[in-house]
Amino acid sequence: MHAHCSRQAGLALLGAAAQTVVTGTVTRVDQPADVIVLQDGRMIRVPGGTVLINGQPTTLTSIQPGTLVAVQNGQAVTYQNGAYVAADPRTVPYEVSGRVVQIAGRSRSIASGPAGT
Repeated sequence: MHAHCSRQAGLALLGAAAQTVVTGTVTRVDQPADVIVLQDGRMIRVPGGTVLINGQPTTLTSIQPGTLVAVQNGQAVTYQNGAYVAADPRTVPYEVSGRVVQIAGRSRSIASGPAGT
């Protein structure tokens, strides 16, 4: 199951089993900074993360503009004053995979259980 959530809507993901996945079409790759820029304007730093093309891991050097990618555990960044900085997590849309095991009504939190449970 995939759910598109917006942190602007006050949703927070809880649980160590969850992983963030960002998908999109590549506009450009800033290899020295380990950043992928997507057509919709999102920028994802990927050191320690995994970039997939057609479900297969790949390197930044092999990614071409126009390629559809999925980035697992990347860091959303913005470009400010000549440098990439971590983006405000409340304004970054993201996708999560897993099974919802609890929704807390007043706090608008979603807890996700381990995949396959």
